[in-house]
Amino acid sequence: MDLFSIFLVGCCKYVIVVLSCGEHNCQLPNCFCPGNSIPNGFAAKDTPQMVMLTFDDEVSAAYYGYFQRLFRPGRYNPNGCPVRGGLFVSGSGTDYDLVYPLYAMGVEIASHTLSHKFPHTWWSSASYEEYFNEIDGMKRALAENSGVPYDSIHGFRVPFLQLGGDNMYKAIYDSKLSYDTSMFTGPVWEGGEPVWPFTLDFVPGQEFCQHGPCPEDQYPGLWEIPVQRWYGVDGHSCAMADGCTSTGDADEMMEFLRTNFKRYYNTNRAPFGIFVHARWFHTEHHIDALDRFIDELMDLNDVYIVTPKQVIEWMRKPTPLNQAQFFQPWSCEGSL
Repeated sequence: MDLFSIFLVGCCKYVIVVLSCGEHNCQLPNCFCPGNSIPNGFAAKDTPQMVMLTFDDEVSAAYYGYFQRLFRPGRYNPNGCPVRGGLFVSGSGTDYDLVYPLYAMGVEIASHTLSHKFPHTWWSSASYEEYFNEIDGMKRALAENSGVPYDSIHGFRVPFLQLGGDNMYKAIYDSKLSYDTSMFTGPVWEGGEPVWPFTLDFVPGQEFCQHGPCPEDQYPGLWEIPVQRWYGVDGHSCAMADGCTSTGDADEMMEFLRTNFKRYYNTNRAPFGIFVHARWFHTEHHIDALDRFIDELMDLNDVYIVTPKQVIEWMRKPTPLNQAQFFQPWSCEGSL
């Protein structure tokens, strides 16, 4: 789909009409417009609340025990299948021997670039070739060094959430990934409904891409799982859960997690992302609280803790809550 339609008027004048995204030109399973509306017009009460628990950066012995603790056997979704999360893995510092056992547990493995270069401004101006080498290079490094199948790596998140415009998104597209989750959105102050994942068939508006450089071209069928603001105990917003004001103890951390979750659960039930860096768990009450919070979520029969790829599978084929237990991509074999 073209962003602009050009019509010849008379002998020599052109009129440019901007096409907006709507049901007339964007339909599931391969296209979905940015916004707050639940797919297929489902009511919130009929929509499973998806929760994504993901971690950025290296997989190393320092963090491996945290992942094993959170995704340990015996933790199940309402369909009787294990809760799952995702790792956005960077090459720097990763012990590749530790990656495959997590993948075998059902944890999704995704690309977080080969080098994770500093400073963060490098990513805003990196060339297409540099981005492709970083994104696809990490996919190949994971496949060659850890044994995770190349075609099982579906997603990407850029370091520092520093978008690289069309150089970045064309590299994602050409790497044959299914989704990106780097685009920052949400109101500065708490309020309003969260944004559902959307495709980049149309150029997203500034309200959906708040920290550029944003893409200006179109990438049909490429999904964006937006990184949505969290709100700290002091009311200030942050991009990821570990960027908000520090909490004093596990109880305060639990309330922080609950409050942010309810903004999704009690409104339009857009997928709720708990996106953090594993080093956040070096503060013991952080992992204690998240561990307890997962137990709370498992007590709710309408909440599924799934991978980003499983969220995309649901977006492609929205399935009401009363049929979610039979949704094949969320089955115990899963959709890796």
